[in-house]
Amino acid sequence: GNTLLIADECHRTGARMMSDIFETQRAFALGLSATPERDDEGRDYDDSLLGQELGPIIYDFTLAKGLELGIIPPFTINHYALGLSQDERARYDRLSRSINDTRTEIRPLAPPGKSSGSAFFQWLHAVAGRRGEVGNLAARLTSDTSKRQELLFGAQARGDAVELLLAREFEANPDARAILFHE
Repeated sequence: GNTLLIADECHRTGARMMSDIFETQRAFALGLSATPERDDEGRDYDDSLLGQELGPIIYDFTLAKGLELGIIPPFTINHYALGLSQDERARYDRLSRSINDTRTEIRPLAPPGKSSGSAFFQWLHAVAGRRGEVGNLAARLTSDTSKRQELLFGAQARGDAVELLLAREFEANPDARAILFHE
């Protein structure tokens, strides 16, 4: 037919778990991404699954160009270290110990070439639902990693910091506008 496949954040569709999208019968394809240049194995875009399925990059618009043209307003990135409450710290430490112990146990069980980096995490997700020791370890590691990330994203100090930063900005500049991006 005349189907147009639009793959937003298409760099994610190159992963084996997401590549089923390319089985879609289509006449046309359009991929949108801020980072299409290399895939997880470090191959150039043209040689990657994305490059083969979506075709060449037809338009490249950089952040520098957006700033130069005034399409993107000038901005400043500030990094802040935030503390955890006593309860959050205890849960964080407990999850971190479990993650480290489980990683130490499962890493030797990974197939060759899958014991580190993104290949390791892809393998973990692939085997996490299986029965047996490897499946149980993979499920525990992926679960604990997600729980620790959720704990950090939901830490009370994050909300407090956002309120304080916005209050300071609006006090200094009542006409300021803000967009909040968060996990």
